[in-house]
Amino acid sequence: MKLLFIGLDGLSFDIFEEFPMPFLHDMSDEGVRAKFMSFDDPYMCTGPVWTSVQTGIRPEEHGVTEPRPGVWHTAAFKDNVKTIWRRMNEKGLSCGLINYPVTYPLRPVDPFVVCGFPAPWEYGGTENPWDKVQFGGELFWPPELKEHVGGFRSAWMNYIPPEEYENTHEPYHAAQEGDPESRNYIMALLHRSLHETARLAHILLRRYEVDVGVSVFMETDTLGHLGSAVPPVRREEFLFEVDNVVRELVLDCNPDNVIVMSDHGCWGQPHVKEGIFLAFGPAFGAGVKAEVEVLDVAPTILYLICLLYTSDAADELDGVD
Repeated sequence: MKLLFIGLDGLSFDIFEEFPMPFLHDMSDEGVRAKFMSFDDPYMCTGPVWTSVQTGIRPEEHGVTEPRPGVWHTAAFKDNVKTIWRRMNEKGLSCGLINYPVTYPLRPVDPFVVCGFPAPWEYGGTENPWDKVQFGGELFWPPELKEHVGGFRSAWMNYIPPEEYENTHEPYHAAQEGDPESRNYIMALLHRSLHETARLAHILLRRYEVDVGVSVFMETDTLGHLGSAVPPVRREEFLFEVDNVVRELVLDCNPDNVIVMSDHGCWGQPHVKEGIFLAFGPAFGAGVKAEVEVLDVAPTILYLICLLYTSDAADELDGVD
């Protein structure tokens, strides 16, 4: 594997620096530990940022400009916009995507895609949101992938039994207000979702030998939104758990290079501009501390796998490697 790309949605740079994440701290000391400078509002949110990361162009150009999930999964993402995954495929490189945001509606990638947040069951349209999609082929590529995926749902709010769905939003808001029972319930869901996403990543990245493997974890964003409602010791335990999940995935995949990043920071309700961008491997210098802009990620990835100057990408992307 040339590159393992891991997303930790909403993880703030300050939180990363403050709490023990020993594997990521050690590895980024040997490579790049940078502040990821997200877009300014109104684009400082999951949809616009992750879409710009995978395209290398601004929200106004790719079309995903609204923070509301109901807009992201429509035709907002312009059909004529190339993703870096498509550019890789066109040059004969393989990549597998697990839970990458705004990959629905499905755009097939060779050899596989598991669509990420937001997935269509979040938008209602029927009295029972579970009637909308029964984990059909439109969420996975190839369609038969669902036999290996099982009941995986893209974001933590979806990795719950259908009978619990209607009762989840209320405890989430109660947890934000400090209710201990609700907080424990939500933290249990985050734990379950984190490990289910990791389990799926291990299965698929073992099954398919890809040049670039991609897995995004949404649970860090929810932890950030809970803010001070989660006691420091619980936050420390969960972030240590996240760090261990990343460590095991890196060791299992044994990639040449690794990038770990977030799309913005998060503390309580508001997003903050400073996320993380960590990179390590022979392609990256040791002990580099810098700031990385949103539009710099796509050309960096393409340059890393020797595509930037062997395709038309150099003229089409807005950032620098």
